Amino acid sequence: DSNGNNNIDEDYIPESKNKMVQQIKKEGPEMQYLSEFPSEYGRYVAIDAEFTGLDEKEDQLLELAACEIKNGEITNKRFHAYINPRGEIKGTEFHGITKETYEKLPKESLDDKKNMESFLEFVGDSLIFAHNPTKDMVFINKELSLNGLKEIDPKQYRCTMRMYYKKYEHTYIKKLSLIS
Repeated sequence: DSNGNNNIDEDYIPESKNKMVQQIKKEGPEMQYLSEFPSEYGRYVAIDAEFTGLDEKEDQLLELAACEIKNGEITNKRFHAYINPRGEIKGTEFHGITKETYEKLPKESLDDKKNMESFLEFVGDSLIFAHNPTKDMVFINKELSLNGLKEIDPKQYRCTMRMYYKKYEHTYIKKLSLIS
């Protein structure tokens, strides 16, 4: 409103999002780090990851992208890699990745261990930002482990969704682009 209040009647929030907000409110201290706001200054990494599905045992990481943010500004430093599928590529309707995607890639770009080592190097000890990163954390660490690499500490992640709901508790935004 004109007074800068972001309060919207919770009846306006779709049921699925309302449940998400309620879940975030109930999370114990072990998950609170996900919604901690960092200093504006420093180096951060924003990521996006695509998976074959959401089953932590059966599905896998397919694609990983990241960009660097330094002192509040997005830099030109980027990371992008595909991970070899170890089974059926599911979820194409969500991520657009197909068997043909991999057939068009240079074979040397599909070295999973090298790609994950490069990702670790790119991230370093920076905080990692993602929108609802709970699955990202699981699948990235699963891929690191499969390649004999050190997993990333979950406390290195921050959740833009949780940060948003922490700051604007009663606001619902339908488009992710409005809060990014």
